[in-house]
Amino acid sequence: MSRPKAALSDEVSPLGSTSIQSVERAVALLRLFLPNVGSLGPTDIAQLSGMSVSTAHRYCAALRKAGLLRYDPGTGRYGLGGGCIELGLAAAESLPVVELARPLMSDVVNQVNLTVVLGTWDEDSVRVVAVNDHTSTTARITVRAGAQLGVFETAQGLLFLAFSPRVRQRFSHRPELAKLADKLAAVERDRCAIVESFAGPASIPGATGAAVPVFIGDHIAATIGIIGSTQSMPKSADSPVMELLKEAAAQLSSQLLA
Repeated sequence: MSRPKAALSDEVSPLGSTSIQSVERAVALLRLFLPNVGSLGPTDIAQLSGMSVSTAHRYCAALRKAGLLRYDPGTGRYGLGGGCIELGLAAAESLPVVELARPLMSDVVNQVNLTVVLGTWDEDSVRVVAVNDHTSTTARITVRAGAQLGVFETAQGLLFLAFSPRVRQRFSHRPELAKLADKLAAVERDRCAIVESFAGPASIPGATGAAVPVFIGDHIAATIGIIGSTQSMPKSADSPVMELLKEAAAQLSSQLLA
């Protein structure tokens, strides 16, 4: 049998612990799904890791039991499980994205007098993690912190579909995705999304949402968006309001890398 690759070696760990070695091997196996690998079969995992197929099966079974891998009996392939999503969300929450975004959100509110929303990816939707609705208008349209924004129906959701291959892979079986191909191409080109009077069970009649992506390197980390009456919202990607949002998102992206 060929010698395993260093990342998944059977040699004794420098710390001399078999348990630690097993953790290192399991983490290296999970990393085979990055970046943007939707699913792998046991043979694929064995070839990429240097494990035997039987060892790959054992590790996959253990990681599946822990919720870190999911198994599709129809294809016999594995993908990252909900436990990885939970860890990813915890990691995202530990980033100073909300703290860094708040003054930028205030600046946007002061300039456009519309509610500003910060969103991050949740398991199957965008989660609102911060809201600034301190406008001077008599009436305002807002959303609550913690609300979930649909992936197909909102500007924030379209951004994650356009810029996250993993999110796109997650919804690859949905017929809505194919119907949105042209729209997503435009979102990727313009680096923003505008959705007028979006549909859905939690929609707000007469409201329009617009959002831009926030990146950490090449990966979308969050979205900054605005919401307001359709009459008060920008209509095109190159409007001054959208340029203002893009500037705020660019500042936040730079701060997250600092």
